[in-house]
Amino acid sequence: MNEMYVEMLKPILPPAELSIHLVVEILLMVLICSSNIMVLVSMSVHKCLHTVTNMFLVSLAIADLLMGLFGCPLDIIILYIMPLHLGRHIQDKWLCAARLFCHNVSAGASVYSMVGIAIDRFIAVKYPLRYRELITHTRVGIFIGCIWVYIIIGSSVNFLGDIVKFGPGDTCRSVQVRDPNFVLFVKCNILVTFLVSTFAHIVVAIVATHQRAKVASELAAFNNNLAVAYKKENRITKTMSLIVGLFVLCWLPYILITMVKFKGSEPKWFKHLFSFTVEISIANSLINPWIYAFRLKLWRKAMKNVLFCKYNAHVSDD
Repeated sequence: MNEMYVEMLKPILPPAELSIHLVVEILLMVLICSSNIMVLVSMSVHKCLHTVTNMFLVSLAIADLLMGLFGCPLDIIILYIMPLHLGRHIQDKWLCAARLFCHNVSAGASVYSMVGIAIDRFIAVKYPLRYRELITHTRVGIFIGCIWVYIIIGSSVNFLGDIVKFGPGDTCRSVQVRDPNFVLFVKCNILVTFLVSTFAHIVVAIVATHQRAKVASELAAFNNNLAVAYKKENRITKTMSLIVGLFVLCWLPYILITMVKFKGSEPKWFKHLFSFTVEISIANSLINPWIYAFRLKLWRKAMKNVLFCKYNAHVSDD
């Protein structure tokens, strides 16, 4: 590798600033793994959490855990450890493809799961009496299985042919090393599901606001237990909307910054901003378990039991 080529691969950020980003991402990795493992263990040991809606939350937790177990370590190695150790970025096609694969699967599974949550909440709010008939464990299981198969197959394209290809001075960033057509395919998938999920949750919020009092009073006249259950469903709906809203806030800066182009080399401030938006998008994988704990009483009790190793303790929503 000639000197000019090596010079092009030198990191713009100095070692001290790279080290700060390294520490931040290691901290995120540890917290993401521990909190999402707690969610999955809570779901596993507490039968009361085995609801249809929680199947989507498990799918989200697995997607987030994938980011913590594989996405973050690959980020740490490629973006920080190797530049600090070698004094330059590396151009390893397969390592980079693995990093992009993990990010695609985690983000893709998350956003498609949120589309499922939007459908689930719309039916729960709009058709509460038919909810159990329309949304079953089998149907949701098939839906989740299909989205994971689709996302894994689609993301596996990263490993084919010249989909990932380095040019002089390129680092392992999607817009630099991936085939432009595949980048467009990935962006269209995420953007469409992103918009569908956001729009659907806005519709759900509007429907819930307009119909909450009317439906609750009708259900109370018919069966008070149904009215109580409906109020709980509304709280779950608000929580799911909060999850989607925070997902949008965490990922939107990263999506926007990947669209920015410079004629020459990227300035130092942009490198800082890019690293920051990557960390914010990754931090989304940490947020969801804490939303469950603070917003949903049943999850809060279950996660507390897991934290203190009380796996056989009874959990109720009372």
